[in-house]
Amino acid sequence: MFLATTFGCEAVMHIGPFPMTPRAESLTLAMVRCGTGANIELFEYKSSTGSSVMPKSEDIGASHIAFYIDDVKAGVAYLKSQGITVLGEPMTMTSGDTEGETWVHFLSPWGSEMELVGYPNGKGYEKKSSIKLWNPKHPAK
Repeated sequence: MFLATTFGCEAVMHIGPFPMTPRAESLTLAMVRCGTGANIELFEYKSSTGSSVMPKSEDIGASHIAFYIDDVKAGVAYLKSQGITVLGEPMTMTSGDTEGETWVHFLSPWGSEMELVGYPNGKGYEKKSSIKLWNPKHPAK
C-alpha cells in the first residue's frame, strides 16, 4: 500500500466488501494511522456509478492530504527516487501567517494530488496568536 511504503502509515482496520447498490457493486473500507497524527479512511468502490475523473484542486468538494516533514527538499528527493511525480519545486513562504512554511505538491499513484509541508521553526502566525495549530512535534498540545 502506497501510504505504508511511502509514509510509514499503518493499517489498523479493514471492513468489507459489502453491497452498495445502487451506488456501486460493493465498498471496502480501510483505516490507516500515520505516525502521531492523522487517521485516514480509505474507500474502495467496485463498479462505481460515480465519476472516474480525478477532481482538480480547485473543484468544489475537492481535497488533498498533506504530510508534514521537517525537510521538504529531502522529501522531494525521496519521492522522486520512488518514481513519484512531484509538481514543481518546493516553495518557502517568506512573510505573513505562513512565513517559514515550505510546501510542494505531488501525485499519488492513482492520480490524487497530495502535499509535503514543513515548518520546522514554526509559522509566522505563531508570533501573534495564543492559539496554535496542531503540530506533529507536539501532538498533545
